[in-house]
Amino acid sequence: MINFQNFTTDYDGVEDRIRLSGRDAAGALATVWLNLRMANLLVPILVNWLETRAVPAGPAHADVQKFQQDAAISLQQAAPTPPVPPLPGTLAVSIDYHFLAQGIRLTFKDQAGAVMAVVDLPELVLRQWLTILYQQHLRAGWPVGAFPAWVMVDPAAPAVLH
Repeated sequence: MINFQNFTTDYDGVEDRIRLSGRDAAGALATVWLNLRMANLLVPILVNWLETRAVPAGPAHADVQKFQQDAAISLQQAAPTPPVPPLPGTLAVSIDYHFLAQGIRLTFKDQAGAVMAVVDLPELVLRQWLTILYQQHLRAGWPVGAFPAWVMVDPAAPAVLH
């Protein structure tokens, strides 16, 4: 098991899967694959958590979410970390999630139920990663119906979070 400190998310057309290539604090590397089914199960959980944050319900709810989403993706790190190189990996067949005070913890498991990787996503990183997942869905030609309008961005924008 590896606890991702940073990771790269990209779509592999040959595998028709999304690849998470991650690195832990000690530099150990791992790759986790997400197929369309797992991504479609995961996205609504991420969206629902963000929509229940301290955003007032009502007509302005979507506008506030869009503003927060745009702000999150416009932030740039002073010195981005280098991409994590992909390794042979394993398909995640289940993802446990745990709500934290300021984010979500995702635990990716293989077919035997063994934990492959864990990643903590604070709200800012979660918003950035949700946009990346959206862009990877577009790149793959996968349906994007699970994504709310406030996530939808220009598909030509960079689609890598390190």
